[in-house]
Amino acid sequence: KRFGVEYLPLITAVNAVVTFFLLSLFAGRIGRIRGDRQLVLVLAGYAGLALVLRLLVPLDFKLLYPLIYVLKSQFTVLIAFIFWNVANDLFSTRQSKRLFPVITAGGLLGAIAGNLATPALNMVLPTDELLPVFSLFVGLAAFGSLRLGRYLPASLVKTTAGKKGESLVSELRRIRPLFRQSALVRILLLLALLPNLVIPILNYQFSFVADMSFASENSLISFFGYFRGIQNGIALLLSLMMGRLYGRFGLAVSLMFHPANYLLVFAGFLVRFDLVTAVYGNLSAGILRRAVNTPAGNALYSLLPEKDRVLVRSFLRGTVVRVGILAGSALLWFSNMVMHPRYLACYGLLFAG
Repeated sequence: KRFGVEYLPLITAVNAVVTFFLLSLFAGRIGRIRGDRQLVLVLAGYAGLALVLRLLVPLDFKLLYPLIYVLKSQFTVLIAFIFWNVANDLFSTRQSKRLFPVITAGGLLGAIAGNLATPALNMVLPTDELLPVFSLFVGLAAFGSLRLGRYLPASLVKTTAGKKGESLVSELRRIRPLFRQSALVRILLLLALLPNLVIPILNYQFSFVADMSFASENSLISFFGYFRGIQNGIALLLSLMMGRLYGRFGLAVSLMFHPANYLLVFAGFLVRFDLVTAVYGNLSAGILRRAVNTPAGNALYSLLPEKDRVLVRSFLRGTVVRVGILAGSALLWFSNMVMHPRYLACYGLLFAG
């Protein structure tokens, strides 16, 4: 609202470039700094950064708002990247299938509480004061993460200390034989790449329609707060049944629900570009991604041999995800210059298919 929704494709492209280099930095340090320590450092860093940004708001620095948007996006990507790396190190394949849905449910409970509390907080606090509230809870998360290190396997603690990062070329040279030998690795490559081509398109279409439908900051905050709260609430209820779903259909079939729904959503945008389609599209995509796709996708990494798991995981979640985000955001930026946001759904149909 303060900077203009029409700049979102450009900001998304800038955000993708930042993501590319930032994830490269962290992926290169997976073997040098233990995941639990990375998690604490990133959480504590963002808690302090949010306070600094709040102090800069009165200066009326217009580029501050794109900066907050980019930093928020980086926070989401980094925390997911580091957290699930730690989770994969903590749990075996059998434990992952049971516990990852439960862990995801914990995250959904936090998301429900945070989103439903945001409109209520905005009634008693100015919008800018939500930044210090964010800082408080992220600081508490950093404190809560301090104990994770004691549960890591002793062999992992010993072998990760002192390793040096490797260049992209050497990483590609090491992982090339795995792509030739393992169909699972090739499938994981597609699962890491294609969603990052689709997500920027859907997010921009949803944001464009929401901005078009709500005139003020407060009404938009209330919409997003209640919408995300309901979305995560439904995802939580669905996640409670994930064990049965995986047991009945298996991980492979369960992973197909999400892209099949994308086909329906983008077809809907071509027919009807309004708030109803946008709400259904973002609601259903977010629910399936959080409750079904994320736990199933993360469990697949545990099927890899232990000696290959760290290399494949860092390459796919690091390099491949960065390439996907960069390519999807660049496509969104350039296409938005020549076509209405409605017709970006054609790309979405292709990638989801």
